Amino acid sequence: HGEPIAPPEPPAAPDLSAFPGRYAGPDGTRVVDVAEGVVRLDGVPLRPVGEDTFALPGDPYLVTIADGALTHGPGSWWRDGGRAPRPHPPRWSAYPGLYRAHNVFQPAFHVLLRDGELLFASPYGREVPLVPTEAPGVFRLGDRIETVAFDTEVDRRTLRAVRSGCPFYRALPA
Repeated sequence: HGEPIAPPEPPAAPDLSAFPGRYAGPDGTRVVDVAEGVVRLDGVPLRPVGEDTFALPGDPYLVTIADGALTHGPGSWWRDGGRAPRPHPPRWSAYPGLYRAHNVFQPAFHVLLRDGELLFASPYGREVPLVPTEAPGVFRLGDRIETVAFDTEVDRRTLRAVRSGCPFYRALPA
C-alpha cells in the first residue's frame, strides 16, 4: 500500500579535529588526541555517546569536550590553560560525594562541584545542575520541582542528602 518507508539518515559524524589538544586545569594537564578515528583521553580510547560527550571505559563519569574545555567528573580543564575555575560559595565544599540509599529505582547518585557549579550526577552519567533555593542547603534539580537538601554535617562534609523526601547517606571511602 504505497511506498516503503526509507530508513532515517545516520547522524553526521562529529568533526574530530575540534577535540585534540592539551587541556590544563587545577588538577594538572589532560591530553586529547585522535588515532584512527578514535578520540582518546590520556591515551585511553573514548566511546562517543553524543556530539561532544564520551564514555571512558570503567568510569562512572562522562567526558565532555566543548568550547575549548574538557570536563570529567568534578574536574575541568581548558585548552592552553584557558582560565581559572569559577569560584563557589565555601559552604558548597561540604556537599560533593557519593550518596546511597535502599532505593531500587535509584540506589545512588554523585554530587559534583565543578567550575563553580554543583551538579547532580546519576549512575548513568546524566548530569543536572543543582540550583540554589532561598533555603540554606536546599537545591532544585535543574528546572524540575524535585529538590535535594543537604544536612547532618561532620568535619565539613554532609552525611545526608534528602532527595524529594528520600534520604541518601554519604558513602565513605574504602
